[in-house]
Amino acid sequence: MIDTAGNFLVQPGLYQRIGPFNSNGLAHYQDKEGQWGLLDTTGNPVMEARYAQIKDVEFPNGFARVMSGKRLWGLINLKGEEVLPPGYEAVDTVSEGMVAVRENLRFGGWEIYDLRRRKMLRGEYQEVAQFRGGYSLVREGRKRKVINRQGEEIPNQSGAFKFFSDGLFGMVGKDDKEYYADAYGNNAFFPGF
Repeated sequence: MIDTAGNFLVQPGLYQRIGPFNSNGLAHYQDKEGQWGLLDTTGNPVMEARYAQIKDVEFPNGFARVMSGKRLWGLINLKGEEVLPPGYEAVDTVSEGMVAVRENLRFGGWEIYDLRRRKMLRGEYQEVAQFRGGYSLVREGRKRKVINRQGEEIPNQSGAFKFFSDGLFGMVGKDDKEYYADAYGNNAFFPGF
């Protein structure tokens, strides 16, 4: 790794591999033992190499997934600090400080971990959409429902939720008409329709 003047910032042969820098000024590197860490633009380690893999090196929403030597996933922040220790077979992308995690891919479902309050919400789901505007669409058994950031179900008497995209829910009303709705099932474009 050299600077714009051609001076070495990291001596050749120190690491097996150095990835490209992301928009946050971080690059992932692999040490001689095969472990991954993070470097800043001066070549100094922000986080010592200690993970078998780092995913999401662009740090979407400020977090990257990391895998331990036991093939379990967790999360780190931009400072390289572990905010969710590796202990899950699957970890989804963080949205609004919430992340879906799954302890076992063969049994059980997704749980939702609140990174701000550092606690797991109650519930186990087969599907979890990323949070937008404080809400997520989840599937519990055969039923799709909307939950808020506390894991509470939002009451809906309007019909069945089908999908969630860009803060709007796809609905099929009791009259079988399809429309976009808010979290409560109200028609987003034609109120009262």
